[in-house]
Amino acid sequence: MPDTATARTATSQPSESVDQGIDAAEPDRVANRHRVIAFVICLAIALVWWVFLVTIAIRTANPITLNVMQLRNSDAVLVGEITSKDEVRVETVIVGDPISTETIRVLNLPEVSAPTQSTYLLPLQLAAGGGYRVTPTRLPNGLPLIYPEGDWTVEDVERIMRTSGSADDPPVVAPVIGEEK
Repeated sequence: MPDTATARTATSQPSESVDQGIDAAEPDRVANRHRVIAFVICLAIALVWWVFLVTIAIRTANPITLNVMQLRNSDAVLVGEITSKDEVRVETVIVGDPISTETIRVLNLPEVSAPTQSTYLLPLQLAAGGGYRVTPTRLPNGLPLIYPEGDWTVEDVERIMRTSGSADDPPVVAPVIGEEK
């Protein structure tokens, strides 16, 4: 009989150690699962943050800034639709004498490379021999500037024309699309 008792203890000991092995491995699996979940959460937060930063960069990068000197040196500032490579259909004259014709010729408009059938703010000077030209800027590239519709307001232009041009004047930056003024 002693042999059977020894046999029982011998057989019961390995099963206990197997049970203990399973219990010892379970915390490792749980810890690994928690690490994976924490990593996925951190990855999701990083992805959301990256998307947020890209969205801000796209929506706020390089806002349109009205060139104050160009506007002040203009004989007329108007809103018009470009109808051909050198013609503009006048919608509103903001500054300057009223223009008697519905369509005007702008000699250096092809230099701007603006698409036709689009509305712009155009700072213009009278050209020798008739017609107009986009008022030049003092920018290094020397290209004339026109401003797409929606990136400025008539009030911005009127304020520029009213102010003295001192260093105390705030810069005129068009609002970001979707931002309330």
